[in-house]
Amino acid sequence: MSGRKVAVLGSGGWGTALALVAYAAANEVTLWSAFKEEIDEIALNGENKLLPGIVIPRDMKLSYKKEDLKDAEICIVAVPSNVIRTVLRQVRDCISPDCILVNVAKGLEEETLLRLSQVISQELPDNKVAVLSGPSHAEEVARSVPTTVVVACDDKEVCETVQKTMTGRNFRIYINKDIVGVELGGTIKNVIALAAGICDGYGCGDNTRPPL
Repeated sequence: MSGRKVAVLGSGGWGTALALVAYAAANEVTLWSAFKEEIDEIALNGENKLLPGIVIPRDMKLSYKKEDLKDAEICIVAVPSNVIRTVLRQVRDCISPDCILVNVAKGLEEETLLRLSQVISQELPDNKVAVLSGPSHAEEVARSVPTTVVVACDDKEVCETVQKTMTGRNFRIYINKDIVGVELGGTIKNVIALAAGICDGYGCGDNTRPPL
């Protein structure tokens, strides 16, 4: 492998799919989970049960040890919003201040209503933080179905680094500096979809819902 050292925090479907994207782009990838049993199961079966039929490459590193995050140049944060602060506190002493943190989780922190990139910045204030979002289902990304997403950060160089590291034949990343808009768009999209569905259920027609 060549390229950069990429760590993915969270071995759920989305984290695993992005680990596969990073691997396909010729990076050295570590898929990390706080739960040893999750990592052991993936290692034993050669696949993630959330992505059945998708083979995990033998030379992709699987780990539950935070020390294996020390050399990461890019760290993709793919843990649920309700535990993101807890997980970062668990591993932050092993993450280099030069490591770019990329949030791919959706939602707001329940207690503070902070965007997740803000939570990350609070816990690791010395690190650059970006957000990656877009219309993308984990199972399709894992199967290399063509997908386009956007990476947002107020630092263009950070965006370009993530773009060059993660872009592949079937995974294209565009750049945007509006981190707030991109992050909130990913957070509220389901609320809008539900409202549109209600309008459809009442037979209100196209004029009552936003363009889809």
